[in-house]
Order: sequence, then structure tokens, then C-alpha cells
Amino acid sequence: GVLAGLAIFLYGIELMSSGLKSAAGGGLKTLLNRFTSNPIKAAFSGCVSTAVFQSSSVTTVLVVSFVSTGLMTLSQAVGVVMGANVGATITAQIIAFKVDSLALILIILGSAFLLMGKRISTKRIGSILMGFGLLFFGMTMMSRAMYPLREYEPFIALMATMENPLRGIFIGALFTALVQASSATAGIVFALFAQGILELPAAIALILGANIGTCFTASLAAIGKSRDAFRIALVHILFNLIGVILWIGFIPELITLANYLSPGTDSTKELASALPRKIANAHAIFNISNTLLLLPFTHFLAWLVRIIIPEKKPTAAEPITAYLDEGALDLASLALQNTRFETALLATFAQKMLTQIQDTLSISNHNQLDQIEALDDQADAHQAAILSYLGKIRQLDLNTTESKEFQALIQSVDALERIADVISSDMTEICRERLDTNISVSADMINMLRQLHLLLIQSMNDIIILIRDQDASASQAILNRKDAIQQQVDAIFDHQEKQFQSTHTDRIVNFRSEMDFVEKQRRIYSLIKRIAKVTEV
Repeated sequence: GVLAGLAIFLYGIELMSSGLKSAAGGGLKTLLNRFTSNPIKAAFSGCVSTAVFQSSSVTTVLVVSFVSTGLMTLSQAVGVVMGANVGATITAQIIAFKVDSLALILIILGSAFLLMGKRISTKRIGSILMGFGLLFFGMTMMSRAMYPLREYEPFIALMATMENPLRGIFIGALFTALVQASSATAGIVFALFAQGILELPAAIALILGANIGTCFTASLAAIGKSRDAFRIALVHILFNLIGVILWIGFIPELITLANYLSPGTDSTKELASALPRKIANAHAIFNISNTLLLLPFTHFLAWLVRIIIPEKKPTAAEPITAYLDEGALDLASLALQNTRFETALLATFAQKMLTQIQDTLSISNHNQLDQIEALDDQADAHQAAILSYLGKIRQLDLNTTESKEFQALIQSVDALERIADVISSDMTEICRERLDTNISVSADMINMLRQLHLLLIQSMNDIIILIRDQDASASQAILNRKDAIQQQVDAIFDHQEKQFQSTHTDRIVNFRSEMDFVEKQRRIYSLIKRIAKVTEV
């Protein structure tokens, strides 16, 4: 009964968290991204994010991604992690509400929304309602299953040993590390406490231990990730360890504060309902006081974890991608943002190729052409990695805005790869043929082709800004460049018309080579325009 109740309880937390992530993920991603300019704002955003997600792990994933992409400093991340600990106390406050009678109603309403709802938003509401209902139903199951333990002396004696703070903290940390969910420990403690098996000092010791045990989950999540992920996991560990060390000798005072903040009554029934609130309040006091105490030392903690986990020297075998973090797939909006950054990186390869090809009409060897083709190999590898990552994102529950961004990214990645192919295959072939047949290009024509090419390079720079920063002005600048490009093409045709008056023997061969090059330039601009149009901001 206890195990079944725990399973239902944890599934309720997961279902509720999933619905909340889908409903509010994008907004909270923006909150974390923007409101971290100082430690207080960072802590507040971390608190709100964790309270809504009902998971400090999701907040940690967001933070790791932001630090890795340079959108957040490590010092800001420390403040967010501290705030996340405060937000985690909301789960305990929710559990402390005695709404057993509403559990079945919430489950019925939630299932109705899930089964009969046509819109994604309706189904998300269903997930949240059903998650709440299952959470309380699981709590009721655990509490009822534990009722016989009230008269089982060996178990009562075992629970009595938990009043030793060190033992209680150790057991709480161990159990939380094993099940990888501090909310599971809270659920068990509340159920034991509700049956009068566990005393308040032992309950608080177990909850403090759960704070340490939950760090194990963050550490596991950091395996295989960036050094920033390990640093943030270490910040989490240090914060909770310091907090437990500071409070371990003051558990009686913590109980006094919890009693003072909790409703007092002489009614046995009301007293029973107030007892879980005391644990929840003690948990809140612990995390809030630790955050207020350590918040001024965010820069010191950031410095300390950099000392413990220093920067790694770059090696030749660095990963192909820079931003495609698997952990970010927990939140669609974050995964899409990471894909945007990686797509902007893909665009830089095309930009380098475009910059190098402009000089090939005047060079006299194949080395630069070989370098361009090597860049195309890197672009191909990036495109394959991005498309694979997008395939994983497609399996997530995307809302209308996210689906639109998903489609835009697929089309942008395809267009960028086609640009790279036009340069590495078509334009380099034209240049190799010129080198092999000793076709000479006039200085005037080289200058005109370079002027056209400069407009393409400016447009590619705008593409990088558009994809990375979602800057609408960059898109408009690309589209506004259409007339300038057409004027330059017309000028090249006028020049070619005059050249037909020449009696030079290579006139026709030159014309074909030069106009082939112009046609490829026009093709590149057409692909750039396609990206600008699909990437609406």
C-alpha cells in the first residue's frame, strides 16, 4: 500500500509538473533569461521557476543551458540555484494542505479535460488538475497503509532513533538519493507524521537530509554535460551542505519558529491537520534563511567552484556541436532556443565559405578552394547534428508558437546547407575550371563581382543576427537589399554587353564562366531571402 501510494504520489507530481512546464515553460525561460541582473532578482526568478515547474531539476537544466550559451554568468546562476531551493518548498506547502476529499474530484475533472479536450491548452489543464488529484490521493493511500505501524513496536523504535539529528539527516539524504526525488521523502515523512509515528524533531531532520539527497540528482544530471553543469551541481551541494551545518545545532529553535508560524488549536482534528503545516513551514524557514544568509556571497561561491572545477584546456577532439544539450529536451522552448544558437553557428560556416570564395577569381592555385570544401564538411556535420536534435524536439508537446519556430528552423537549416553546397560544389567548380583552362577575368569584372559578393556577405551577417537574436531589423535589411543586388546584376549584364564588341578569342568562354558565377550568387541570395521570410520575429 505504501509503495503503491508513493508511486501514485510521484506520478501525480510528474503529471502536474509536465502540464505546468508545457503551459508556462516559455514565459519562465524568459523570466530566467532576463531577470538575473543582480543576486536578488536571480534568486526571485529561480524561486518562481521552481515553484511553477515543481522541479528544481528543470530550473537547473535551464540555468546550465544559459551559462553554456553565455546568456547568464556563473554568479547569476548561483543566485538562481539559491532561489530554486526556496521554490522547492512550495511542494511541501501543497502537500501540507488537507484536501483529501477533493482528490477524487480533481482526478475526475483532470481526466475529463484530458479525454475530451480538443485543444492542447485544455489537455495541459487536465494534466495539472489530474496531477494535483493523484498527488493527494497517493498521500491518502500512504497514510492509510501506514496506520497499522502505529502499534508495531520495532518500527516505532526505529523511528525514535531518527530524533538523533545526524541519523535523521543521513537517512533522509540516503532515501532521497536512492529515489531521486525529495518530494518522495516529504510524502513519506508527512504520512508517518500524520499517523503519529514520527515526532517533529525527527521529521525535520529527515527533511533536512532530503535537501542534501536531492543534490545527488543534480550531480547525476551533470554527468556527460559541460563543466558549467558540474559547477552548478557543486553550487547546489555546497549551498545545502552549508545550510544543514548551520542549522543542525538549532533544530529546537527551528521547531519553535515553525510552531509559531503554524496555526494553533485545541481541537484534535484541527491539530492533526496543522501538524504537516509545521513541517512545511520548518522546511520553508530553513531554505529562506539560508538563501538570505548566503545570497551576498554569490560571487565568492562562483569563484570557489571555478577553483575546484577549473577550465579545461581545449583538445583536438572537441564535440561537433556547442549548444545541443540533451538535458534541455525537458523543455521545448529551451531546446528550440539551443537549436537557434546552433543554427546560427552553422550560418557562420556558410559565412566563412562565402567570404573566402570572393577572392577565388583572382587566385592562381587550388589551396583556398580545398579550404572551402573542408569547411563544407564541417557544415554537413553540423547540419546532421541539428536535424537529429530537431527530431527529438518533434517528439515533445509543442504549442503553436513552438511548432512555427520548429518549422522555421528546419527550413533555415536546409537553406544554409544548400548555400554551403552552392559555394563548395558549384562556385568552386567554376573557379577550378578557370584555373585549369587559364581563363583570365578582367579587373573591372572582378571588382563588379566582388561588389555583388559584398552585398551577399552583409546579408549572411544579418542572417546570423536574425537566427541568433531574433532581430526583426536584420530580416528587413536582407529584404531591403533586393534592389541593390538587382542593380548590381544589371550593371554586370551591361558590362558584358559592351564586352561583346571585343574581338578577344576567349570572350564566349569568359562570358559563360562569369555569368555562371553571377547566377550562383543570385541563387545564394534567394536562399538567404527564404530564411529571412520563414524566420519571422
